Amino acid sequence: MRTVSIPMAMALTLTSLTACAPGSQASGPTEARAATERQCFWASSLRNFRQGDYGQLYIRDRSNQVFEVTTLDRCQELDRANAIAFQSDFSSAGRLCVGDTARITVRSLGGDPDACRARIERRLTAEEVTALPDRYRP
Repeated sequence: MRTVSIPMAMALTLTSLTACAPGSQASGPTEARAATERQCFWASSLRNFRQGDYGQLYIRDRSNQVFEVTTLDRCQELDRANAIAFQSDFSSAGRLCVGDTARITVRSLGGDPDACRARIERRLTAEEVTALPDRYRP
């Protein structure tokens, strides 16, 4: 019978665990930092918005970042909205990040406010914003 010493067994266990750990695909320190930073905006910093396909919304904040938002239920007035407001489900401070859900209050001229739920899907790159059709680009 073969025996393995405790230090050797621990070393083998650690080696096998680190082999299963997810690795970083980033090639440099800037990319590694960008991959770990949360992509967020402040609800009070919204500057513009446009409706995309059904249930899709693109918003631009004061720092010129564009985010894609997906509604989780029906926003009846979204296609006629002249103002929207976001309220985070997780933070009373008003900071919304990719993956968060929020409540959108939609206001249209002459209509009553409508509310619906939405998820912040992703922040678009400059190239993705440029590639959006004009009618979707905030």
